[in-house]
Amino acid sequence: MAGFTENALVKKLLDLNPSQQSIQTLSLWLIHHRKHHGTIVKVWFREMCK
Repeated sequence: MAGFTENALVKKLLDLNPSQQSIQTLSLWLIHHRKHHGTIVKVWFREMCK
């Protein structure tokens, strides 16, 4: 799996679509990088408020 960066997360959120595969892929990536939970929440919130 690719390393965690804020830019990588933003790209994954922008590329997300409503398919099961897309959601599961992002979910697994987030679980893999769960130690970055604070940054994940901050970036996710910022992107959803746009």
